[in-house]
Amino acid sequence: MRIAAVCVTLVCLGSACSLFSAPVQSFVVEDFGTRTPARIAILPVANGTLYPEGPELLRHRVEIMLKNSGYDTLSGDRIDEMLKEKYGITYGAQLANIEPSELAAAFGSELRADALLFTELFEWDRTRIVDRDQVSVGAGFQLVESASLTVIWRARHEVVRHLPGRSLFDTVATDSGDYELLIHELLRDISQTLPRRGYLDDPS
Repeated sequence: MRIAAVCVTLVCLGSACSLFSAPVQSFVVEDFGTRTPARIAILPVANGTLYPEGPELLRHRVEIMLKNSGYDTLSGDRIDEMLKEKYGITYGAQLANIEPSELAAAFGSELRADALLFTELFEWDRTRIVDRDQVSVGAGFQLVESASLTVIWRARHEVVRHLPGRSLFDTVATDSGDYELLIHELLRDISQTLPRRGYLDDPS
């Protein structure tokens, strides 16, 4: 078992913003090199927050992260269509009602997915602190091998950014631009704990 940790502290004096992130909690199975999946099914994100816009935004960015790390991913539309037709699932939290072995068998045989990525969004918040806004995003990931149901990679992380406070008359309760920034930072840290497929496949 290999545990990796990444810690980031950034201070932006010009814009009076700051970013503090705790170490990434992560695990990579020892023989990941022989289990490296070629194609990953990114399942709908289980939303543990009160904000409905977070899961799809995060899922889209996770797909980009995986592709940048050398992995092929299944179309989200194909995944969602199959989940709805086969199990009546329309959002991520419902995945808990289906046995992982059944999901793995279905995606492995019908869509040729070597692994399933389960994601939980546990933090998506904006809080006023005196004259600043504290914006936070946190998520956990589990990559499960379809053939064996082995968790081959796991990571959990949260980032917090302090920004100048918004006007009380601002009609935009959650600024998507701010959350995009935090998701970028979150996945940048997370990606450092996931072995790159191209690197593992390189015989040199």
